[in-house]
Amino acid sequence: MKIKEISISYSESINTGNFESVKWNITKVAELQDGDNPDDVQAELVKQVHDYAQKLINLMNSND
Repeated sequence: MKIKEISISYSESINTGNFESVKWNITKVAELQDGDNPDDVQAELVKQVHDYAQKLINLMNSND
């Protein structure tokens, strides 16, 4: 099997009160180049998506 592309997604729903919520969907896609280790690429995408989600959460919390 040859992996050509890796996609990592993260979704989080934030309760904003009054029975309302905000939902973020974050997706990163990497196209593998010759010599790339798929496990390393996947781990890097997971880190990037997690870091960005944390920024959004912090932004949301700072607006409270």
